[in-house]
Amino acid sequence: MQLDGPLGPWAASPLKERGYRGDDSIESLLYGLATGDKKSREELDQAAERIFLLHRALTIREMGTRDMRSRHDTVPDWIFEYGKDQAPFSAGTIRMEREDIRLAMELFYREMGWETKTGAPSCDTYRKFGLESVAKELQKKDLAT
Repeated sequence: MQLDGPLGPWAASPLKERGYRGDDSIESLLYGLATGDKKSREELDQAAERIFLLHRALTIREMGTRDMRSRHDTVPDWIFEYGKDQAPFSAGTIRMEREDIRLAMELFYREMGWETKTGAPSCDTYRKFGLESVAKELQKKDLAT
């Protein structure tokens, strides 16, 4: 088996042709052993997403803006300029294309239930995770839609 990068035994790829092996439920098993709190992989993933959402809300509140896309989630110019003599994604460079990063951010926001224009979670996303009160507090400050 060959791995393309540092992966732990819990990493798995849905692409069988990549040859990855692993158990994506091992984190929840280890969590249960360490805490005594038994959670499935899905429950642990949902808890992690809720924490991530709360962190996003805190960042929005502290920065005083919903515009995370242009004010917070920025990529430094050097990532697009590094190794200009090499094509993006070629061996030996970490150079990226602006359009690829823009699209990746949009896809990520959409997957997370965040507004693609601003990168801010939608009120429906807050509700999905039982965080209606967070959405209401942000709405009072015009930081949620």
